[in-house]
Amino acid sequence: MIKRKLGSTNLEVSIIGFGGIPISYLPLNEAIEVIKYAFNKGINFFDTARAYGDSEEKIGNALRDVREKCIIATKTHHKTKEEATKKGLEISLSKLKTDRIDLVQLHGIDDEDTLRKAISKNGSLSALKEAKRKGIIDFIGISSHNPEILYKALKTNEFDTVMVPFNLANRDAEKIFPLIKEMNIGLIIMKPFGGPLNERSLEMKKLLNGDLYSSAKKALSFILNYEEVSTIIPGFSSKEEIDAAINVLSLY
Repeated sequence: MIKRKLGSTNLEVSIIGFGGIPISYLPLNEAIEVIKYAFNKGINFFDTARAYGDSEEKIGNALRDVREKCIIATKTHHKTKEEATKKGLEISLSKLKTDRIDLVQLHGIDDEDTLRKAISKNGSLSALKEAKRKGIIDFIGISSHNPEILYKALKTNEFDTVMVPFNLANRDAEKIFPLIKEMNIGLIIMKPFGGPLNERSLEMKKLLNGDLYSSAKKALSFILNYEEVSTIIPGFSSKEEIDAAINVLSLY
């Protein structure tokens, strides 16, 4: 498995990571089997969120025996310090069955008001910084669908990583790649195959028309050409999807 440095952190992440939304729809045993399969195939970066149903719990159960060999990232969608601690971090630690989380990201920072609240004195960022000082989390990131907001967020110099959608049908994030490279921020790409049903996802579906393997080749090869990218996190729900994604790496 190809690995890349996650920005200026000390983390070496698999170029193909594991997006944790789809497993929330799988039965527990099936989800655990898919997660373990991904790990055994060389994927070491697993991304989830407090808002993704029981995704954290499934990842925690699947990886508890190999915890020190993988990198777990989660997110808090809460915007105040108190909520991010009590309803976010404390629950995430319990669900993930760990006493330390490698990366915690502010989740869904898509407009200026949300950003302002999150980075304010009593915002969720302060909870993450306090947790980092205590050794509960190692690094702090931010997730957004809005590159303009991410540009402003990164200029605060508070974040080690950034997560943003980027694919053949949605290249908006490319405008902030130079800043990400300049600041040596870890770049995590979500929605490489598109996202929820909208105009761009329909366009993506047309672009990827074909079988599982050819679709993975088209979608992932495009992103792998960008040296700024640290890891790509497709949402996996089956072993076949994992194999299709990893098969693309044989071309590199």
